[in-house]
Amino acid sequence: MKLLQQAPDCSDFDVTLAQDNSPAFRVLLPEWIRGNGIQHSKVFHVIPGKWKSTGSVVAGQFAVDEQLAISVVIEGRSCAIDVRLAVVNTSDRQMTDLWADICTSVNHLPGNPGWCNRQFLPALELDRNVQGRYWYEKVTPTRLFALTGPGWVRMHPQPDAPDASSVPLYSFDPSPAADAHACAVESVNGRLFFFQVWQSPCRWCTPCPGNACMHLQPFLTDSLAPGTSVVIRGRIGIHAGDRKSLTENIAMFLSADRQSNQGIPPTS
Repeated sequence: MKLLQQAPDCSDFDVTLAQDNSPAFRVLLPEWIRGNGIQHSKVFHVIPGKWKSTGSVVAGQFAVDEQLAISVVIEGRSCAIDVRLAVVNTSDRQMTDLWADICTSVNHLPGNPGWCNRQFLPALELDRNVQGRYWYEKVTPTRLFALTGPGWVRMHPQPDAPDASSVPLYSFDPSPAADAHACAVESVNGRLFFFQVWQSPCRWCTPCPGNACMHLQPFLTDSLAPGTSVVIRGRIGIHAGDRKSLTENIAMFLSADRQSNQGIPPTS
């Protein structure tokens, strides 16, 4: 597996799986974190930090003003990456109701080099607007789902009449409730799924015509005092199989993660 930071030293990765010659997906870890007491309103994945690689593990840290310290650990698997995201309150004030936003996509446009995963997008030109519109109107109405308590639900806001010209270019509307742990999009041939899953409850976001990406917003914590931290874990990757087997694998990941966290006190 290969991880490429097109923006040097930033938490923005093109991920190429071991058996592939081109990237399979892109991840922003995170795109942002929001909450009461956080005053940084810009995106986080353009903030440089310090990174190192050891075998299959890539780890890095970066600071958001004098408010947050973000730590990201990525461990490569055969068809996925496991992620540990830690957030430290480095300010002198209490922060409450904290949420992250994790953007994952099947392209990187514009890029150096630009690319898209043809298993999820057909032979379209490497143009962000063209692919974003196709994503919104042709792919996500019937192939993009969030996994909630009752089961898989469509994430598209207008699946029966998807019109990219009727919505803002970037309109990620979060679900009213944090009722999801995962989301996934089905490949063109129906044999693969690109997914992300987090052990924390998540709000799922509607797709937009601005880019071929899917968003979850994992809950971080109700309250984060100065000097304390919170950790969440997730997995992002490609699943070969049907939706039933994907659901089973997600359930196994969540169960294993809960067991690994039993008896571990909050970080301080």
